[in-house]
Amino acid sequence: MNDIAGYKEDMSRGYVTTGANCYMKQYGVTEEEAIRELSKMVEDADKIMNEELLKKLPVSRQVWKSAIDLARTVNITYIEGDGYTHLTGKFVEYVKSLLVNRIHLFEDLS
Repeated sequence: MNDIAGYKEDMSRGYVTTGANCYMKQYGVTEEEAIRELSKMVEDADKIMNEELLKKLPVSRQVWKSAIDLARTVNITYIEGDGYTHLTGKFVEYVKSLLVNRIHLFEDLS
């Protein structure tokens, strides 16, 4: 997700060892094709994670869910570009809603 969202910025910084570059070199494809294939890999990984949650696992469900939730956090971080490097947009709203804004479940009766 990071290599997809930050590809152009990484290239402007002179980084050459990105997932997209490696894919382009290995398969001889264009930048657009590499990004599209990396996006498919992310989608496939998400499907696999969700399928695994339905199986009986050799570790506790709580441990497995924590790992899945961490992976989902990565998806949210990069949903609208590079939310890790540039803290703007929906990512900031998500963090605020989780960690800053209070959730009022009941009316204040005082």
